[in-house]
Amino acid sequence: MDSHQALDYASARSGIVESAVMNPPSVELPLSDIEEARAVLRRHLPQSPCLEVHDGATRAGRLLVKAENLMPTGSFKIRGATWRLQRLS
Repeated sequence: MDSHQALDYASARSGIVESAVMNPPSVELPLSDIEEARAVLRRHLPQSPCLEVHDGATRAGRLLVKAENLMPTGSFKIRGATWRLQRLS
């Protein structure tokens, strides 16, 4: 089963999946919260490298890819987990 089939199956089972994918909830986040999270994460995690892509195609400008897969856990998810753990009292 490919990812499209899995989403179709889940959507058929409940309209919640389709609704969440097509209409993500709107969240207002103050800039101060973002700056606080950035300060905390800088103390605990390395910065994700941005790698330049050289594929031989002619294009205007540079193409950079943020390599989150090089984080300690292999994904960006460590950021959210670290932030949550730091907020525990």
